Amino acid sequence: MGKHNFVYLLAGLLVFFLTGPVINQFRFAPAMIEVRFAATMILSLWSFAADRRWLLLSLAFAVAAIIAAVAGIFLEVVHLDVISAGALLVFFLFSTVIVTRQVLFRGAIDANKIIGAICIYLLLRFVWALAYTLLDTLSSSAFSGVTGGSISTRWDDLFYYSFITLTTVVYGDITPVTYMARALATLEAVFGQFYIAILVASLVAIYISGRSERRDDR
Repeated sequence: MGKHNFVYLLAGLLVFFLTGPVINQFRFAPAMIEVRFAATMILSLWSFAADRRWLLLSLAFAVAAIIAAVAGIFLEVVHLDVISAGALLVFFLFSTVIVTRQVLFRGAIDANKIIGAICIYLLLRFVWALAYTLLDTLSSSAFSGVTGGSISTRWDDLFYYSFITLTTVVYGDITPVTYMARALATLEAVFGQFYIAILVASLVAIYISGRSERRDDR
């Protein structure tokens, strides 16, 4: 799998995005959301399993997130959902770092690494969405237009908001209110533009240049 590990990770992330609207129609949507997260984390761990030093740290936070989520659903213990979201945030931060290390600092640029760069872009959506969710849960006035209630309902709205902010396609249905929320949203929008315009474009140029050189050598 190592040669095409980011292909599988990208497929898993896309399945996560596409199944969201379907899952929300069911009665047990919160539990099914946690199952989606667990499946995505397992696939992420599988994809970067070669990086042993970071793997154990990521695994610890993945296990903590799953245990806290399950306990929060079935035992109805207060604040466990916040702990789960925090552990998920750290897990996806580690995942982004690991994938970045493998894409930018390991070997030549190939098609798998270009796909890895796309995975980084999608993982960043998780990171910011979880940061927004924690911020809005701890301070309910952080965003306007977000559905109140459980952390899972906030997650749905802010996951969508994270994507439109990362791509700078802002519709105005959800807006940051507090200084911290505005700072996070601004940082995400700037990072999203620079990431696509500089990093991904540079990787594609290096990949095309390398293919041209290999053809010339034949």
